[in-house]
Amino acid sequence: MMKKRMRKYLLYSIALFFAIQFVGCNDANYETINDSIYLANAAGNEISSIHVISEDGATLMFTVRKTRPAVSDISVNIEVDEYFLEQYNQRYGTDYKMLPKEVYSMESENVIIAQGNAASAVIPIQIKPFTEEMDKTGYTYALPIVIKSVEGNAVSILEPSSKYVFAFAGIPYADVPEFKRRNPMILNLKNDLVLNTWSYEMLFNISSLGVNIGQMNNQILLNTGDMFVRFGDTKIRGNMLQIKTLGTEFTNSDDFIFKPHKWYHIAIVNDGTTIKLYIDGVENAHISAPKGKSVTNKAGDGSFFCGENLNDSYMKSSILGSEIRIWSIPRSADQIKNNMYSVDPTTQGLEAYWRLNEGEGAQFLDATSHNEPAYAGENGISTVWYKHQKVQVGQEAE
Repeated sequence: MMKKRMRKYLLYSIALFFAIQFVGCNDANYETINDSIYLANAAGNEISSIHVISEDGATLMFTVRKTRPAVSDISVNIEVDEYFLEQYNQRYGTDYKMLPKEVYSMESENVIIAQGNAASAVIPIQIKPFTEEMDKTGYTYALPIVIKSVEGNAVSILEPSSKYVFAFAGIPYADVPEFKRRNPMILNLKNDLVLNTWSYEMLFNISSLGVNIGQMNNQILLNTGDMFVRFGDTKIRGNMLQIKTLGTEFTNSDDFIFKPHKWYHIAIVNDGTTIKLYIDGVENAHISAPKGKSVTNKAGDGSFFCGENLNDSYMKSSILGSEIRIWSIPRSADQIKNNMYSVDPTTQGLEAYWRLNEGEGAQFLDATSHNEPAYAGENGISTVWYKHQKVQVGQEAE
């Protein structure tokens, strides 16, 4: 009995010894793998950010970090990498253009993490105001920052967090038209537009909204036949947005309250599985999409922005509109968030795009090559234009 116990104890001791060695080796490897350099901006799930550049330009910041304090000075080389931007565009379906070299300046491309520190000093990037020509292109520009090399202390580059894209939009000033009862925007599509997957986008500013259930209900933002977007209903507040399509309906989340006289961007997206509502670039609500059904956007005077028809008696408010788009593809969250104020008219899947920036008259050009010009109904009412408006979400109309 004693010999069996001794043998069992010896086997247990040997097993424990090798287990400790194995864990020790793993710890050593773990320490080596995790002794890495990365960009603090890319430490979370975000690998990009969008910035609106004002008339004064902007100053952006980035920091290089190390997973543990440096035992000696470490030199990190940073580069602006156009190839990475090409990869980013392909992966995320964006169409960012390289920020021209004359528009930005970076204090240094060589960053030092000093001995005893786990982070470099904050590195500023100065962005000059966009030129008028840049604003007019509708492009979103970008500056792709990449850690290229590290010298000192034999540390590695943490690849998933070594790259970051700063994206930029010019300040969104525009001349915008006002729509109201008897003067809605008539989309005037040449033919019925049938879509299996889709995205609708628009910037708008509404003059008044009800606050109680049933108050000022049925104020319609968009009616294309199978896509019906309105504020209020008999069972919901007048300041809640309701989407009705394909036999389904849903509203924005109850904790989000639309307010009058403010600019909002909304996007409604169907990827064939889920219909999602985005408000100001953030997903707010969703519902399961009916299978195998398509929406038909009616041609001629069958589709409207601001009202159900030419003389919609429910329409009590006026609406300023901008950047109305219809897509035949589901736009991603990043694409929506980073292109609220403009988008390249040649982007794949863009079926109609009314920038509404003509500044005068009642005709609105389609920025795409599909040539789908819209017009204002002007049923006894002339279209009023509000000049040089700052069309930025959260901004009140001037």
